[in-house]
Amino acid sequence: MRRPRGDVVGRRATAMGVALVAAALVVSTGASGSSLVKGRTTGSGQLTAGGWGASSSPASFTWNLIGGSQYATVSNTGTVAVSDITYSVTISSGIGLTTFTLAVCPVAWSGGLCGGGAGTAIGGNFGIGSTTNVTSSVVPAVGGNVYLKATPSGVPVVSITMTLSLAVTGSNTPASTQLRAAVTTDQ
Repeated sequence: MRRPRGDVVGRRATAMGVALVAAALVVSTGASGSSLVKGRTTGSGQLTAGGWGASSSPASFTWNLIGGSQYATVSNTGTVAVSDITYSVTISSGIGLTTFTLAVCPVAWSGGLCGGGAGTAIGGNFGIGSTTNVTSSVVPAVGGNVYLKATPSGVPVVSITMTLSLAVTGSNTPASTQLRAAVTTDQ
């Protein structure tokens, strides 16, 4: 029995169509499956948690009819790097014309010198009975220290005390009084 010629041609056309669709699927799957996309992105972000802080030890110096420089250590007690420290310098009331200076050194003072020099002055001369706010950009690293030297211009006539209050200045929120260095992260 012989089949009509149209039936065979139809089956061959259908088989050919199925084969072409299958080949197209294999080629498209293979092409997309074999290509590998690689890349690296970088960006920056802000630290959202951390604490700022600085403290001085001692926080005050007292001269009792004896001149000479006195020293303190300022420590970064926070967890975030700071850019500036504001020192509120209060000199107690007394008599006489003695003034006081304050200097900072990134290394410990040795023989009254900062690495062979005078250190960096913080403010100018502080007079008796005054309170002055001065800012320094010589700051300790996180967990580190800088070193202060307070010096009278002469011998105080009576007991005079210089008291230091420290604040890390700037803002990352409207109510904050703290400033930090920029923080960059790879993402």
